[in-house]
Amino acid sequence: MTANYHTAELHQALGAGVSYAELCFALQQRMSVAEYQEQAVLFGAMRYWSYRRLPNFVREDVSEEKYYVSMVQHLKARLQLFPYPHVEAVVRYTHETPLVYYTVMIAELLKKERSYDTLPNFTAVDVLNCIGIGRNEYLELTREVRSKVRWHVNRGFVKDHLPARLLSTMELTPFCRVLPVDGSAEPRKKSELTKEELLMHNHLLQCYKDQDSKDSSGETIVKNPENIRSKNGGSGGPEVKKVEGDFGRMGSQCGAVSAASASSPRTPLGAPPSAHSGASVAADGTPIVPSPKSADDAASIAHRCCYACELSRVELLGLYHKGLVCTILDVSIEDQIVVPPLEHFVMNRTSDDPIEVLLYKVLGTIDDRTSLRQLAKLLVLEEEDLCLAVQMCIRLRLAQPRTNRIPKDFEPFVERVHTSWSELVQPFLTEESSSPVAETESTDGFGVIVGDDINSGALADSLVESSWQPSIDTEGLDIAVHFDGDCIKNSSNEVNVQSIISNACGTEGQPAKRLVLLYDTSLLGFLMMTNLSTDPSFRQHVVTLFEMGKLSDETMGGFIEKLEQVQGARAECGLFGEAAQYVQNVLSLREVVKKLRQVVGPEGEQGLDMLKVESVNEQDPTTRYSLLARNYWAYFVASPVAQAPLIDVSIKGVYGSSVSLMPSPWMMLFLYEKVHMGPPSVLLPVGLPLFAWPPALQDSRKRCVAKLRLQPFMVNAEVTYAEVATSLILANEMTATAPLFVQRVVDVPLEIPAPSAMAAAAAEAAYEDGGLEGDVTCAMNGVVVESPFHMLLTVLVPFTASDDEAVELLCKAVQHKKPSVAALRFISNQTRNTTTFTPQVNDTNNTIISEEGVASDGGCDTPTADVEESDKVVTPRASASVMEETHPMMYVECFRSAVEALQLQDSLGHFNFHVSLYEVGNTSTDSGNAYLFRVDAAHIVDMGLGIALADQPCCELMVKHLEGLLSESRMEAHSKAMLQLSREMGNFLERHSTLTTTEREHMALQSAAIAGPLTQQHVRRLGEKGNSGAPFPNCVLLFDGERLSAIDDWDPLVELWQV
Repeated sequence: MTANYHTAELHQALGAGVSYAELCFALQQRMSVAEYQEQAVLFGAMRYWSYRRLPNFVREDVSEEKYYVSMVQHLKARLQLFPYPHVEAVVRYTHETPLVYYTVMIAELLKKERSYDTLPNFTAVDVLNCIGIGRNEYLELTREVRSKVRWHVNRGFVKDHLPARLLSTMELTPFCRVLPVDGSAEPRKKSELTKEELLMHNHLLQCYKDQDSKDSSGETIVKNPENIRSKNGGSGGPEVKKVEGDFGRMGSQCGAVSAASASSPRTPLGAPPSAHSGASVAADGTPIVPSPKSADDAASIAHRCCYACELSRVELLGLYHKGLVCTILDVSIEDQIVVPPLEHFVMNRTSDDPIEVLLYKVLGTIDDRTSLRQLAKLLVLEEEDLCLAVQMCIRLRLAQPRTNRIPKDFEPFVERVHTSWSELVQPFLTEESSSPVAETESTDGFGVIVGDDINSGALADSLVESSWQPSIDTEGLDIAVHFDGDCIKNSSNEVNVQSIISNACGTEGQPAKRLVLLYDTSLLGFLMMTNLSTDPSFRQHVVTLFEMGKLSDETMGGFIEKLEQVQGARAECGLFGEAAQYVQNVLSLREVVKKLRQVVGPEGEQGLDMLKVESVNEQDPTTRYSLLARNYWAYFVASPVAQAPLIDVSIKGVYGSSVSLMPSPWMMLFLYEKVHMGPPSVLLPVGLPLFAWPPALQDSRKRCVAKLRLQPFMVNAEVTYAEVATSLILANEMTATAPLFVQRVVDVPLEIPAPSAMAAAAAEAAYEDGGLEGDVTCAMNGVVVESPFHMLLTVLVPFTASDDEAVELLCKAVQHKKPSVAALRFISNQTRNTTTFTPQVNDTNNTIISEEGVASDGGCDTPTADVEESDKVVTPRASASVMEETHPMMYVECFRSAVEALQLQDSLGHFNFHVSLYEVGNTSTDSGNAYLFRVDAAHIVDMGLGIALADQPCCELMVKHLEGLLSESRMEAHSKAMLQLSREMGNFLERHSTLTTTEREHMALQSAAIAGPLTQQHVRRLGEKGNSGAPFPNCVLLFDGERLSAIDDWDPLVELWQV
């Protein structure tokens, strides 16, 4: 095989069926005619196309047999799934069954000493289902075969250590079609068939061969009308033709009787007389079945397939497990599919193979409220491709039909069901009789079956009913073709979001809309990395959330039940540290999901789905907006998310981050400039060498040390805190790879040992009276440590919180940091102590030397340069008798100013506060002693849009206010506020970065451009063009506490600020 030419031009040409003569000159120069034909065969094989779907120029030179032989070779070499949609052709031409296919594949892996991780996810799932070889079994096989002496001589013995039959858990459905495998006599001998199994296999083979010879003689066969639109837009009607050498003709006739015996239908093999109600028994013991009601019935019996329920279940299962019988599964385009929690999914490795991309796409979007026909239109997929993917998912036990239906051609003959299938068939009969309205059918009068049978010219259903019409309804197909046409794209070929939404909402049969919670993989990390539950079903839900990227409301109840067990696991295991933080996220998720499921929509609907952000972003814009608008009326995003959803803020009801409005250091600078207050901050471009910090970030208060908060522009970057004096080298290392956002968040007071405290105070007084400054320095020599009475807290406050609720969150943060605090009060930072100075000695015999009694201006800013006079005041921990209890006004005013400036009163999100507290003393209350704290500084250092799962108190308050936010008036106010904020942020970014407004608006509509496997690439890259709304700065941006300034003329060889 020649080298693969994986280029967009080549794939586009192959997908369109362009012949070699019509190729562009560049592609003709790169490959010959034979190489291009080989690429066309590979292109079709990797997409599991049927032979009839290949371009004409390929079918002229490649026979049907050669194509399917090549397909099996290519798929096996690339460790792909068994071609189940073409099982009849594969068995006919290659005698390959799933058992043979996967045993040969695993044997080759063992011979070549390849790792189990080389198997793609879906292939590993099917191998585990079919022959029971998972990761542990593979490792055991590896040790077993390598321990043999023959391993170094001839490794062909490896196949003897592999299973010789399918797992007993591989069951058959009553209405799957049975296909006998006609191979050599050797496999049958090795299988050790019983007499009954041998008779059944011979009988099926004989019927298969008889029908094959009859069809080869030129008998006319009526085909189903083709309902799949071809590439050129044409639609085929019903076809009556003479079939010559078409493998598909046997799809519906294996096990059928000859025309001569049609008037006396055969009985299931081994069926007792009671198998047919009302049947008498002939002299030879054969049950006599009533003759068909008409000639049409007789013809239909002659041409229909043999279903599993017509044969003895025990013998049929024996043949199936031994690989002597395969099954054919039909999927109707009108079916509705359910994806249950994944039970045996193998998280191995992902690839960008076409079939894997298609399977992930279908599993992430399919639901039991949308038929496959509607889903094909929404996904802009060929119906044949969609049915192929769904059939594969059912084969892998990842999905199942929503309803149990008896095939249309079998309804007149339900009395032919073998008694061994009675219990399994009964649910089908019950559901069929309880359904007042049948499935929506096409205009030909029966459910259209899409699969290999139609494509290969086979007879998917040989019933020729009186309602059959020689026409086909193409109206729905026209909609599918034109769905991405003028109604979606405007004259400039840009995606029109509102048009897509209107189109999706206007679709007939639209289901009741639900709420949706969008999450990313960081949340799944919390669920996976902590041993939260020993119940295996808990892991099934988590794997479903990760691999499928979706959890529907129908399975949400079971997920909540498993989350209810987390609280007990936390108490039993005594988790702490990061593990306890993970549990907090899970507990918050549980409460959010329970609340959202209770919310009643505008039209009285309820329900909640969970979607993975990465899966949503991987869809093209048309599909993404169509699916969201069709199924949901409000969208909630978990916070924080590493990758923002590609949803435009113009859509009503988006509560959380979006690509056009995502919290970042840019939003902090925008907020600081808008309210004219905030911590001194600087945004440094990538590669900027620093020799000194700006004056606003340097230590400016005596007897205090300033601490900086360093946040790189990287994916899931950890925030670092460092002292000013030691942070410069670290900052230069960070700016070498990414821009850096630096904030001065706190001035920590220092203390010296108690013996030096009195000397320092005396030297200070002498210096004020005209003494030498050196005396003060000498007196303060010693060990200097941070004050134990100082406390830096991180508090998350929702936008919707009242002043009292914000203070309550601050109190909870204090009690969490210091559990011994049962009650606390706040005092005004304006209070001065007028008593005589007496140093306060703490338990460690250290004395506080700081300026806690200094009056402040009451704002959010930390004093920087204008503190010389106040620094001369040395205040002890004051007596409670001279202090006035009050609200922490600095903290409350900062919060209220930020909410009003951004108009976030009706939005869902939170501000991240850094609050600097100082423990002043305690006071007596009715309930006992209460600690007194003073707020020295309060700064907003970050913010989040959406539901904050990382902080349980904040999340509980959000849940409390959640239902009130979803009223019509508040949703309208929220949408207007988000649009206004997005416009203002866009103007701000355009002034200070290279990101233009046009590029920023374009980002919200386009899919994530990620190289590699699309389905599992969960890492976004920040770049100059503003991926996920965070562009790189093109100059130094400095906020000094009141004003924002840009420094864009800096010289890397010259210091920006003096040391």
